[in-house]
Amino acid sequence: ITALWGSPAHLSIVQHFESEKPSLVLKSTAHHNRVARLFLANEDWELVRHCPAPLLLVKGLPWTEPAVFIAAVDPDHLRDKPESLDSKLIGHSLELRDRFNGEVHLYHYDWIPPLSGLYPLQIDAEQERAKLAAMGAANGVADSHCHWSDVVIDDSLPALAERLDASVVVMGAISRSAIDRVLIGSTAERLLDGLACDVLVVKPD
Repeated sequence: ITALWGSPAHLSIVQHFESEKPSLVLKSTAHHNRVARLFLANEDWELVRHCPAPLLLVKGLPWTEPAVFIAAVDPDHLRDKPESLDSKLIGHSLELRDRFNGEVHLYHYDWIPPLSGLYPLQIDAEQERAKLAAMGAANGVADSHCHWSDVVIDDSLPALAERLDASVVVMGAISRSAIDRVLIGSTAERLLDGLACDVLVVKPD
């Protein structure tokens, strides 16, 4: 047992993790209203951004049997995600599967923002599905467990997790500048309240 004092609290926690180098950090979490998400330096959000170890945010619901683990990957790497991060996400998901006799699913979305010059005007759905299926095949995940969507992640990933009765969604978090966080936020943060299941947040090396 370690007791820590400090302000802000998350900084003392992160410094402790950096010295102890844990394999996994578990933290209970609850719903955060919009005011808290926008204006307060909530520990959950700060740990999502700064915790150096994999962070399992636990919402208190029992895991299903068999447990279902969804890895949110990005074969295109268009959103600042390094390629090695997908390997870590899948690796953690496969380890959870093996430890708890569960199953792994892969999820990816391609959504065209309005008036965006960063994406093609049309998405080649078959090509994107093929990329995800190839990633699944390379890691022993069946094609039927690879789910591609052209609906924005804030809607499509929670819907998939509910349909599959997922136990944990495994996703990456990229550290961003303060301006980036104000303008677009972090996908992990936006989804934290939208997902009813536990969330494992993994950082790139």
